[in-house]
Formats: sequence, C-alpha cells, structure tokens
Amino acid sequence: RRGGAAVRMGDHITQKFRALFVKANDTLGIWTATQSRASALVVSAAMVIERLPELADDQRFGPLKERFPTLPQATREAQAVALDRVMTNLREEIEYFDELVKELDRLQRNAASLFGGMDPPPPGGGGLRRGGAAPG
Repeated sequence: RRGGAAVRMGDHITQKFRALFVKANDTLGIWTATQSRASALVVSAAMVIERLPELADDQRFGPLKERFPTLPQATREAQAVALDRVMTNLREEIEYFDELVKELDRLQRNAASLFGGMDPPPPGGGGLRRGGAAPG
C-alpha cells in the first residue's frame, strides 16, 4: 500500500517538474527573442551615433542646404528623436530582461522546492553521476 502512495507522489513531482521545465524552456525562448531585439536596437543606436558627427557639418548637405536652409538642423533633430526612440525601446527590453530573470529565478526555486522534501537516494543507489560515469 505504502509503495503506491510513493509512486503517486513521484508521479506528481514528475508532472510538476515537467511543467516547470516547459515554462522555463518557453521563458528561455522569450529571452532569446528579447536578446535579438535588444541587439538590433544596439546596432540601430550605434548607426545613429556614427552619423551624428557627419550631420554636424552643414557643408555635408551640399546644394540641398542652399535650397532647404532648415534641412541640416531638421535632420539633426530627426536623428536625435530617432536615437531617443531607440534608447527608450532598449531600456524597455532591458526592463523585460529583469522580469525574465525574476521568472527564471522563481522557476528554479519552485523546482528546488520539489526536491527539497524528497529523501536522498541511498549510497550507490544508481543513476548517472556528473561526467556520465555510473556509480560504482
């Protein structure tokens, strides 16, 4: 009789652990997507910053400056607005990373608590040890 309860308890723990694993795996997928977006934003910010010195020289606008005298300043302002938007989006992604870290930490604590109430395996109780060597 008692063995049946232990098996049910083991099945329950296994199901909970699988659910935590699925959630952690999904969260890592979100992390990867967030990292891709953040990386693209860093590249965008770098491109805007690299253009700023070129835009500082009104002569770079050539004959367009003659025809549209406000073009150099308007272009610089547009680049500043673009950079602000990129940096705001990057800050939001970084804040999302913080949320993901908290979620992964919560999942890790929940997984650890599943095993906290279990009895340790008997010495030499089977299974693989780190490094793949079977216990001897």
